[in-house]
Amino acid sequence: MRKMVVALAFVVSVVSALPVLPRAEAASCGSRDSYHIGKDHNVSNIGSMGKITYKEPTLCGAVHSDSSVWVMSSGGDNYIQAGYGKDSDDAHAFMFTEWSASTGIYFVAKVDYTQYPGSANYYKVGLDTTSNIWYMAWSSDGSIWTNYDSVQDSSLFEGTVPAWTKYHGEIKDSGDAIPGSSASPVVFSNLQYKTTAGAWTTESSLNPITHPSIAGHAKLTDVSATSFKLYDTYNP
Repeated sequence: MRKMVVALAFVVSVVSALPVLPRAEAASCGSRDSYHIGKDHNVSNIGSMGKITYKEPTLCGAVHSDSSVWVMSSGGDNYIQAGYGKDSDDAHAFMFTEWSASTGIYFVAKVDYTQYPGSANYYKVGLDTTSNIWYMAWSSDGSIWTNYDSVQDSSLFEGTVPAWTKYHGEIKDSGDAIPGSSASPVVFSNLQYKTTAGAWTTESSLNPITHPSIAGHAKLTDVSATSFKLYDTYNP
């Protein structure tokens, strides 16, 4: 999630009925980069999806501190993702989508400030092979989906096929926290990818990854072929 970068197109809704909570802060913001923890699959695909439970992250308090969890299909510099995240400007985490193409568009993000993540939502990105449009969607039950962004395949993967599915937590300052605590972790489950033939298939060959700079506080546990948990010791 890179909401802090100026995008070619950036659509937001500024209406929220949510109460404002005080911002928690970690001890230090550390270094700034893109720090990831989660699971990857090196497979040709035209979509990915998963169920992700909702937990608020602790941010270190730097300008544009950022923490998010999401599903992604990616290839080279091009990717498409959907999930939820929190920026230092936000009182709460909100659902977002994002895509990036190497053809002159760095990334395009959409944050929906009216959509507060439910206790557990499904998130999905996928290619409609009839229209050649990639969609980004969410669902509370995995059956009724709401599309909240889309992009033409010619503008995104340029006719190529993504080579990876990714299910990650991500922070931008090493002092930020991935959502989830040891007592109440974020759970990724029901992980699936869409084959190039158009069939949604249960993930079974996922590889765990953790950036070494955050391995001291960001944790990946209870790993199975189709699910895992994330938590961060910086969260209370």
